[in-house]
Amino acid sequence: MTEMQENWQRLDATTWQDVLAAYCRELLGQQMRVFVCITGKAGAGKSTLGRQLRKQGLPGIAGRQLAVIDDSVMFAPLLGILPRRVRFRSRERDELAPFLPYLGRKKLVIYVNAHPEVRLSQCDILLRVECAEEIRYERLVNREEGGEKRFLSTRDEADVDLPCRYRLILVSGDIASA
Repeated sequence: MTEMQENWQRLDATTWQDVLAAYCRELLGQQMRVFVCITGKAGAGKSTLGRQLRKQGLPGIAGRQLAVIDDSVMFAPLLGILPRRVRFRSRERDELAPFLPYLGRKKLVIYVNAHPEVRLSQCDILLRVECAEEIRYERLVNREEGGEKRFLSTRDEADVDLPCRYRLILVSGDIASA
């Protein structure tokens, strides 16, 4: 891995996709595959962002060129056309090795997890998704039974700081508005 970025760069609502794509393309000019970790507290919007990227891709990077692994589940094409869920749960650092045979020629791997450091020792781009605590609370309470308890248990969680080349912050309200 090359030079590490020390500070976090806050992404703008109107340009976040272009900035993320530019960093990915820069890194793809130096290596075969780029690993992006999307992290943040429960209810911040990580999975929503991962789903959007899987469907739409990024400027200059088509959705078919990337794989999204969201909480140990990846959609992999079966016979080249039918999507199939591939699940490999792990509580130890495995660098996502069980998924590697399913990645094929994917250039961009997006790992969505609140605690990517459990499975990865480093990534190329660490993208932290944030939102107001009131919004996070509302999302969790509306989404799942025990949402209030989950909100309370994650309220004081420390932010992930995995070794990486780029550290980016995106406010989840900015995801939908882009």
